[in-house]
Amino acid sequence: MFSRFPQFLAAVLALSFAPALAHAQTLKSFTLSPTTVLGGKSVTGKVTLTAVAPTGGFAVNLTSNKSFVLPPSMATVPAGATSVTFSVPATPVATTSVASVSATAGTVALSANLTVTPPALSSIGLSPITVTGGGSSTGTVKLTGKAPAGGWTVNLTSNQTYATVPASVTVAEGGTSVTFKVLTVAVATDGLATITASDSAGTKTATLTVLRAVLSGITLTPASVTGGTSVVGSAKLTGKLAGANVVVTLTSDNAHAIVPASVTIAAGGGSKSFTVKTTAVAAITTATVTGVSGVVTKAAGLTINPVAVQPWTRFRANNLGTGLGGGQGATGTLKWRYSTGKFVSSSPSIGSDGVVYVGSYDKYLYALNSDGTLKWKYLTGGSIYSSPAIDSDGVVYFGAQDNYLYALNSNGTLKWKYLTGFRVNTSPAISSNRTIYFGSQDNYIYALNSDGTLKWRYLTNNIVEASPTIGLDGTVYVGSFVSYLYALNPDGTLKWK
Repeated sequence: MFSRFPQFLAAVLALSFAPALAHAQTLKSFTLSPTTVLGGKSVTGKVTLTAVAPTGGFAVNLTSNKSFVLPPSMATVPAGATSVTFSVPATPVATTSVASVSATAGTVALSANLTVTPPALSSIGLSPITVTGGGSSTGTVKLTGKAPAGGWTVNLTSNQTYATVPASVTVAEGGTSVTFKVLTVAVATDGLATITASDSAGTKTATLTVLRAVLSGITLTPASVTGGTSVVGSAKLTGKLAGANVVVTLTSDNAHAIVPASVTIAAGGGSKSFTVKTTAVAAITTATVTGVSGVVTKAAGLTINPVAVQPWTRFRANNLGTGLGGGQGATGTLKWRYSTGKFVSSSPSIGSDGVVYVGSYDKYLYALNSDGTLKWKYLTGGSIYSSPAIDSDGVVYFGAQDNYLYALNSNGTLKWKYLTGFRVNTSPAISSNRTIYFGSQDNYIYALNSDGTLKWRYLTNNIVEASPTIGLDGTVYVGSFVSYLYALNPDGTLKWK
């Protein structure tokens, strides 16, 4: 019996003290770490019990005596644990302030102080850090933390009058930075401006380099022209000019592009235009226009094109009879000559392929290559006084003194011919719908379809030697030997005379 006494005693003791153990937990300690924090950040709180928490955990109430410190209302130590941690946030403040945070469990209350500090100026930056006078830079001030209610004011100054800043900027509530503009004016020499930002905690500085304006480029508009036309050039600076005028020396590396010796950009200006004169060229030519100011050299390229050669496809070039065509003026030197069997009264016409067509009193129509060699010739029944006309398909139309109007293919074969009542000395005109108009010494003005059939004819009072022209509205104009100028509608009716 006595051998079991120890176990019996232990059981009795356990039953006697069980209620006491169940209520033995209480607060042992309460801490905040760190004890000083920047407003807008958080610290870690910790409560520790004297014994492990029971089933269901152990609740501790938390409070703060200041509104800028916001602990949770309760922290619960988990069952079987002796402590728990939690976050205690602090909101931004305008001045250094202290709050007391309390932890309470039953009759035990513990407290810890938390010091909350305001933000301070962290840095000032500029972008870009180098500008030409007259330009601007963007400044940025940053704080070490979030701005409190009402914002955070940072004062600004500049040590140079050519770089100005606002007197102050305000970082908005909850923000950590704000931007501002540094405005500059033109300077005569390069300079450095120190921009200073300050608040109650201290100052920060940044340096801005302000440059005088220098030559930034030469531009030519347009950059490609036909020789003989002018181009607008411009010498441009990097900014507005201060102090003395700037002279930009100009040169061209090609005699076909002529520039003035220099241009002067006046103080306060940023550019100066000039004229580049070009001369006619035989082939595509390039020129470089260069501007020099001090140690700075800038250049621009110019393309000079030859005048586009337009086919001279009928007497006086076109249906309006303007006599205006492309190509360069002749130099007066002989390129080539071709001898026909008799004299040549026909004016030549030139196809789009450069072939020259001309009639002769030897009754032949000649097709000559651009180098003056014979491509082909076609024999008619009479002398040729008429100048040829060429349509878009290369068909050649001309009259002869055998009373015919001829249509030849581009290879020199006959397409068709149309018989009139007498000699055909006029040069044909071809309308946009390929109607062929011409006159004859039989007193008629003829309109033929492109297949050689008659569309209409109009009787005048005398022979027709003049070559027709066609107005933009399709009106056909032609004169006769009776002193009349006729205007005929496209349908062959008289419009007026």
